[in-house]
Amino acid sequence: MRTYIFGPVPSRRLGISLGVDLTPTKTCSFDCLYCQLSKTRFHTSLRSQFCDPADVLKELKAVLSEIARPDWITISGTGEPTLHSDLGLILAEIKKLESAPACVITNSSLMYLPEVRQELMLADRLLPTISTVNERSFKRIHRPTEDLRLEAILEGLQLFSRDYTGAIEVEIFVCPGINDTPEEISGLRDYLRSLANLESVYLNTAVRSALEGEIATADQGLLNSFRAALNLSVPVTTA
Repeated sequence: MRTYIFGPVPSRRLGISLGVDLTPTKTCSFDCLYCQLSKTRFHTSLRSQFCDPADVLKELKAVLSEIARPDWITISGTGEPTLHSDLGLILAEIKKLESAPACVITNSSLMYLPEVRQELMLADRLLPTISTVNERSFKRIHRPTEDLRLEAILEGLQLFSRDYTGAIEVEIFVCPGINDTPEEISGLRDYLRSLANLESVYLNTAVRSALEGEIATADQGLLNSFRAALNLSVPVTTA
């Protein structure tokens, strides 16, 4: 029985992805309107060793020995992976396996921490979520812990992008009526243009009704108009 490893699963962006879940108890710094998994059970921005890295790596090695080589080993799962205090150690050990490149999917909430940025340098690919540059919209969409500030998060990702040698693909969750105004999109466009080493942008949306019915799904027309309004030089794909 697996505890930390899931898949492999086909991914639109990553091909065949083998997942690593470092927060099996749905621990997250956000409680997003669009989350389809469940409400956040443990709402925290404090890093901790939620599981023993040795146990994670042992299970990962066992699964890798049973399957064909995946395109990516992806650290994501049911919570926010950067909350795990040994993320850097786990990434370093994954690289030693030489089984597949490592990707981290993050909500970006802890990018303001220098130690988190340093640990993420070990990933071959980073998929951070940035859905708005407006503090009010940020709080409405993501319902972060009280201590988190969007300005610090945005600055942290900028700093990271300057030194990172891997690929960055920013994910934007399009939330109708919240972050789809011309002002919102203009702010996102300016911010995304400020990121060094930005490879692409992915527009996502809730694919079914949100848990509390508080957010609508963006239709393809809205996603297409949002993409056009961003007017970026890098590829922008949609869900």
